[in-house]
Formats: sequence, C-alpha cells, structure tokens
Amino acid sequence: MIIMRFLMVAALLAIAGAPLQATEGEKPLVEVFTLSDRPIRGVKALERRGMTVNVYVVDTFEQADRRLSAGLPTNEHQAIETATHRIQQQSASLSRRYQQAAQGLMRALSLGLKRIPAVVFDGGKTVVLGVTDLEMAFSIVQPRQSIGRGR
Repeated sequence: MIIMRFLMVAALLAIAGAPLQATEGEKPLVEVFTLSDRPIRGVKALERRGMTVNVYVVDTFEQADRRLSAGLPTNEHQAIETATHRIQQQSASLSRRYQQAAQGLMRALSLGLKRIPAVVFDGGKTVVLGVTDLEMAFSIVQPRQSIGRGR
C-alpha cells in the first residue's frame, strides 16, 4: 500500500509538466473517463469521423494496488521485497498505465468531473455523463454542436 502511494505520487510528478490535451492538428478531441469495469465502445467510430479519442481508466491505481498487494507476506520486509519484484516485472506496462491514469485523474479534476463515466467534448464545453457508448454520446451532442465537422 505504501509502495503504491509512492508510485502514484511519482507518476503524478513525472507528468506534471506534460500537456493535458494532445490533439493531432485540428482534429476535435474527445476525452473519455471511465472505470475498469465500465468498458468503452465506439472509439473507432469517432476516429473515423475525424476525432481524436483519449480514454482514461481512472481506477488504474486501485486495480494495480489490489493486484500487487494480493497474497503479500505478513512480514513487512518480505512484503516490500515481493512487491518490488512484482513491480519490476511489470515496470514498462505498469509505468505507461500509471502515467495515463495520473494524466486522466488530473484532467478529470481540472474539468471538475464528479461522476464517471464521462465523455467530454470541446475541452469541457459539453459533457455527457453515464454513457459508455461513444456513438450514443456523440448523437446526444451532435444536434447542439458542429463537433467533427470543422469549425
């Protein structure tokens, strides 16, 4: 648990200077915030419409903490050693997932999101809550905006 908190802080610090939104040219950006048990559908459909889609699984830290903590020895020294070994085995993929999760958490906080799942269009101007189907979310906001059709 202590190791995971240290890693979370390290990941947040590592990306603090990174841009929160990455767009390709003038493509509209859709940001999706979800939990590991709420899969997202329709990413490819929005990409075919010319949008960039960033999906953030914001409970990655909790899920990784559970996996890394499962079955640890009760002896603190042995537990730290075992957890360190597990982290080293997964370091590249774990680091990438932590960085993405930290970026997502920071972005969700900056947008003031209080509920997940959330689909964010136009940098936070339009938010669809409770929807994991991106085509459905797009159909909700499309009549109100010109998302994906240029500006």
